[in-house]
Amino acid sequence: MPKFEYYRKAKVISWECVHFSVDAATQKEADLIAKNQTEYTIDNIENPIKIGNTETDFSSCDLIPFDQNGGRPTIEIYREDDDDQPLATNLPG
Repeated sequence: MPKFEYYRKAKVISWECVHFSVDAATQKEADLIAKNQTEYTIDNIENPIKIGNTETDFSSCDLIPFDQNGGRPTIEIYREDDDDQPLATNLPG
C-alpha cells in the first residue's frame, strides 16, 4: 500500500530560552546591556552580545485560536509534495 506524506503547521505560544553573554568592562555595565534586551530579537548591532544555545519548552506550547489571530488560521495541513495551498485549516466552515 502506498504511503502519502503530509505536514501540519501550527501557530503556537511557547516559552523560549536564549542564552547569551555580554562583553563589558563591569558586571554593572553588562547588566544594563542585558536589561535592554526585552524585544524578541536580541539587538547585537554594537556586538557586545554573543548568542549561545536556544531552547524551546515544548511542554509550554499552546495553540493560538484563530479568533486571536485576526481570523486567520492557526493550523494548516499540507501535502508534502504540494505546499502551495493548505488542504485544511482550523477555520470554521
